[in-house]
Amino acid sequence: MKYDLRWGLTTLGRPEATLAESMQDADRFNIEFIEPRAINGSVELQETLKDPETFQLLCELTAAGRVRVLGTSFRLAADDPEGRKNLAEIAAFADRAGVPYLRIFGGCLMTDEVADGVVARAKANLEWFDSLNCKCKLALETHDGFSSAERCRKLFEAMGRRIAIVWDAHHTWRIGKEPLEFSYNILKDDIVDVHFKDSLPNTGPGPHSSIATNLGEGDVPLDELFTLLVNEKVQYPISLEYEKKWCPYLPELDEALAAWQKLFM
Repeated sequence: MKYDLRWGLTTLGRPEATLAESMQDADRFNIEFIEPRAINGSVELQETLKDPETFQLLCELTAAGRVRVLGTSFRLAADDPEGRKNLAEIAAFADRAGVPYLRIFGGCLMTDEVADGVVARAKANLEWFDSLNCKCKLALETHDGFSSAERCRKLFEAMGRRIAIVWDAHHTWRIGKEPLEFSYNILKDDIVDVHFKDSLPNTGPGPHSSIATNLGEGDVPLDELFTLLVNEKVQYPISLEYEKKWCPYLPELDEALAAWQKLFM
């Protein structure tokens, strides 16, 4: 089934590509948004954006409304001075380019309680970021220890504040074991971006709960997800996070883009 959504693409599917090459991938398939995470093989955007041509292209794409989120490795509930330094550098690039959001991780495990230590570190990091007076905002991905909308809600209630959300619908469904509509209803007022991917359960050894697959070859209920988002008339990016950088056994990106076009676009 085809869906009328505003599609986006993270750059993890061809991580060795330049930003210009990633944009060419998006343009070939009429994908509106690009979400930089890996550029030139590196996820350290505070370094790759020092290249004048890359940064100029980021500015042009942002001005055209095609970049809304930059991916970072910052962990909200971690005590990590180096992570703060890197985030501050990326935030400076984001502000100069006009990018509105920086994606961050939670920085704890699903087995950790959303208790005093986690909450205190998260509050301290948010207060530190507030002190930078950046125009860009932080957006917490439903990832690692916050691969559950319910855990995000507990964190926000404990901190006494909410922040933007990048809803990785795969994680809340697969790892958090939450129905899609349940997660969406908790997070909907804060979502600025959605990530989707396909996978199968991992029935063998290893720490991960799933094995990444090409679109249509897993059991993630993508039709249900896209129907929900169409019915809600959302206007933020719905971005394929094809993680070939982390899962090199996946087919090449072009195969994923062709499957996406055939099944859903």
